[in-house]
Amino acid sequence: MVTSGVSSVHEATIAKSILKTILDTASKNEAREVLRVDMEVGEICLVNVEQLAFLVGTFARDTVAKDMEFLVTKVETRIRCTQCAYVGGVEYREIEPEWHYRVPIFACVRCKSGMTEIVQGRELTIKSIDVR
Repeated sequence: MVTSGVSSVHEATIAKSILKTILDTASKNEAREVLRVDMEVGEICLVNVEQLAFLVGTFARDTVAKDMEFLVTKVETRIRCTQCAYVGGVEYREIEPEWHYRVPIFACVRCKSGMTEIVQGRELTIKSIDVR
C-alpha cells in the first residue's frame, strides 16, 4: 500500500532529525551516554508515534543514544473560536473505521463557526534530553 511507504518515509525523516538533535546535544555536553529523551507529538502532525519511536531507536544503534529511554507524549488537538471564545477539544469524523482512522473537524464545537485557531496539537517538540 502506497500510504504506508509514504508514512514510513515521513517518520524516518523526522526520526533522523530528532536523533541529530539528540546527538548534537550529547556532543555539546560531552556526554558519554544519552539516558532519556522526552518528546511531545501533536495529534495533527500526522506522525505514527510508535513508528517514530522505533525508528529513532533503530537509527540510534551504534551511538551514545543506543540505550536511551525514548518517551513520547501525544498532545490532543485544541482550538479557540474567534466567534464565541470557546477553547477546547475538537470533534472527529471517522474516515476509515476498519483502520481506526479519524480526522479532526476544526469547526467550533459550541457555535459551529469555522473561524477557529489551532492552539494545541501541532507540537513536535523535544522537551528534555538527559545525558551522562
